[in-house]
Amino acid sequence: RPLGSELLAPRLVHLARYHRDLAHRVRTVVCLKDLVRSRLAGSGGERGSDGGSDTKGGVRVDWSFRDYSLLRDRRDRPIRPILALLEAEGYVRPETLLPVAGPAHHAVDRVSPTMAKELGIPAGIPLALGSTDGTAAMYGGGVMAEGSVVAVLGTTDVVMRAVPSASAIPVTPGAAERLSRNACIVPGYELSGGSTSASGATLHWMRELLKDQEGWEHIPPGAGGVMVAPGFAGERAPWNDPDARGAIQGLTLAHRGAHVARALREAQIFRLRLLLEEVAAGMKPETIVAGGGNRSPSLDALRSAILPWPLRWRRDGELSLCGTAIFALASRMEDEEARNGTVHRLCVGAARDVEDRDVEDRDVNDRSADVEECPAAGYDASYEDLYQEWCRWISNLYGEER
Repeated sequence: RPLGSELLAPRLVHLARYHRDLAHRVRTVVCLKDLVRSRLAGSGGERGSDGGSDTKGGVRVDWSFRDYSLLRDRRDRPIRPILALLEAEGYVRPETLLPVAGPAHHAVDRVSPTMAKELGIPAGIPLALGSTDGTAAMYGGGVMAEGSVVAVLGTTDVVMRAVPSASAIPVTPGAAERLSRNACIVPGYELSGGSTSASGATLHWMRELLKDQEGWEHIPPGAGGVMVAPGFAGERAPWNDPDARGAIQGLTLAHRGAHVARALREAQIFRLRLLLEEVAAGMKPETIVAGGGNRSPSLDALRSAILPWPLRWRRDGELSLCGTAIFALASRMEDEEARNGTVHRLCVGAARDVEDRDVEDRDVNDRSADVEECPAAGYDASYEDLYQEWCRWISNLYGEER
């Protein structure tokens, strides 16, 4: 897994160096949803639904949280160099910081009578482990469908595909060091992919910085020679460099804010294409697109023009809720084989809840076109040279090795 400042272990190091008194009081590290589940179960004082008392005071974590911790790997083996570093920073027995991990769809607790009375809900409702929003969205988006890649676009862009556990892919040179491999709730598979740094968050920042963005969708491809390096919050996949910085090149007095806005959107989709190429590893997958960034017809049109793969659009953008619903349904099943089979079928079936957005014979850059109402246009080969030029420029900024 690429080392990034957003992972748990680097945050623990930061805590020890700048808030040492607080760090020395840390005994268990969990995700916020695990704390909520523990409280629903009675603050960890009651026995879980599996008949055994949960580790670490009634709290467990899911595989995804473990995989992003850098304390244990996806096969649940301690990562000794990281643990040695934490011990040197003053943590006592750092190997015990992370509770026992399990698959997101397993029920490990039930709602306690006390909390049931307080909330007005039945006691004994099974409580599944659940997972992080991005991981839940992958399952809700149909990541288990063969030949599919799921791209969830929002504050950051997350791209993943399911691969057999024994698989040596991705095969793109150097991709093994740039992409993450996470445990999968379906036996025999892992999730391979990565997430970019700030995407939607950067658009919001730019919107506030440059008030004059009106009409960006009417600026011709290439934004009048303006190019943007979108690493304004450092970079995650595919560069994994928290020290990366954003940059704007090619500005003249003739440019307006709309040119920069156009260049930023092109750059973010170019970056998404780079990540998709890494994850797809030579195949041309059906790419399932979802998330909050999937709600703008103008951006949909631009993505379709730049990305040279068939795109399918999720009707429901709340994939995290869809994935969580799958976890909840499966957690009520006692038989493990039936539970795993149900999860697999639901995750594959989620890929069918997509739509093809009709392509109209319309120039999305035509000023007379009502672009906000225009469905996504098809792939535009004229972007290929712009994409390659941007890749050469960005390689000089962020390094040849992506």
